Amino acid sequence: MKTRHEKWIMEHGRTYKDEAEKARRFEVFKAIVDFIDRTNAAGEKNYSLGISKFADLITDEFTTTYTGFKPVLAGSKKWLGFKYENFTLSDDDQEVD
Repeated sequence: MKTRHEKWIMEHGRTYKDEAEKARRFEVFKAIVDFIDRTNAAGEKNYSLGISKFADLITDEFTTTYTGFKPVLAGSKKWLGFKYENFTLSDDDQEVD
């Protein structure tokens, strides 16, 4: 697995700030590649998975970095957007567009 990771690093030009980060990313990479290998080996899908340039990112990192999603911490008073609260339709308006 270490060889696969080193090859993947070279292919994608990945660099890490230190050996501790590299070790942490290797653990993530291992888990993802293991999932990919098990899924493909099962042969139950009509598709196969592959190792992409994102194979050393955990889901939260990928979501925050590549989708623009910014999670709000629990207990935060930050406004989350419009909510339908205390909304009732009058007798004249029986639908909402």
